[in-house]
Amino acid sequence: MPVSSYAKDDTVFVKLSKSFTFDDHADFRRAALSYSSGTRFEVDFGDIEQIDSASIGMLLLLRAETGGEEANIALVNCRPNILKLFRMCQFGDLFRLH
Repeated sequence: MPVSSYAKDDTVFVKLSKSFTFDDHADFRRAALSYSSGTRFEVDFGDIEQIDSASIGMLLLLRAETGGEEANIALVNCRPNILKLFRMCQFGDLFRLH
């Protein structure tokens, strides 16, 4: 499964593997959005080399469905090319980037 998740205390850890594209939409939704809003999320991009525009939309959907402006989401272990894209999209205003 390309997307896995587990909860510990008040944080949901979402691990992405290989790619993060439209093909991962159902798995990402199942893994990440099955938790209640108000929960902290940490999405691990450590194994991701490329993303597509659908993955940007999935992250925005995660934010919208888990509290909007009140959402607490960290995008962690981003490779330089992914981090550069997130910064170009001004995701630093919406998510915590690490």
